[in-house]
Amino acid sequence: AGLAMLGAGEFARRHPARAIVQADYIPAVVTGAGFLTLFASLYSAYGLYHLIPSLAAFVLLALVALGAIAISLVHGQVMALFGLIGAMIVPALVSADAPMAAPLFGYLAVVAAALGAIARLRHWWITAAATMAAASLWVLLWLAAEPAAPQPAALSLFVVFLAALPLWITAGAADLARRPGVLHLTLPEILVWASGAVVAVLAFTLVRCDLYGLLSLSALFGVAMVFLAGAWRVPAWYGLP
Repeated sequence: AGLAMLGAGEFARRHPARAIVQADYIPAVVTGAGFLTLFASLYSAYGLYHLIPSLAAFVLLALVALGAIAISLVHGQVMALFGLIGAMIVPALVSADAPMAAPLFGYLAVVAAALGAIARLRHWWITAAATMAAASLWVLLWLAAEPAAPQPAALSLFVVFLAALPLWITAGAADLARRPGVLHLTLPEILVWASGAVVAVLAFTLVRCDLYGLLSLSALFGVAMVFLAGAWRVPAWYGLP
């Protein structure tokens, strides 16, 4: 049923005159319903009826979510946000015997990079902000659940990645000659400043949870270097370091 809805949505997009209901939003609605049906069916097969193992469920759910993100290039920002929600809740839906930071944050980095690339291409700042918020929330949830063993190697790399992501997303929209005041920031500049504040909090929290270990301190240094590099290039980001 889900695949049939995806096919119907694509047919309605390609042949709007032959659609049963004549409206611009019909292809996106039908396509979204198809992804939702696939997502719900796969999770039911895993969580309710135990028909598929956890690894297969994780991979299939992630593919559905990434598919929704990819097709947002055709159907718009709402589809990208729908894919973001699905992709970010997949790790919470599929349980693991022993939580491991590297696979989790590696997966989140792939999702965030895909969404960041689309946001950069389309100038979808809401999608970029939602991506940063969801990825940062996962770091806080991990540190809250594993305060005694945060596995700092994966988290350190991920925090530095989060520091660089909004700078890369908004680089094409940055004015290299403009030096705005605090109350005269554009939406991309607000995104960078807000993300920088959140990433700084994450970096210091990781350092504290890791009891000032070498890896977490290196992450803090890496975040500072990313902010310095951004401020060296864009005047609007001078205050980030």
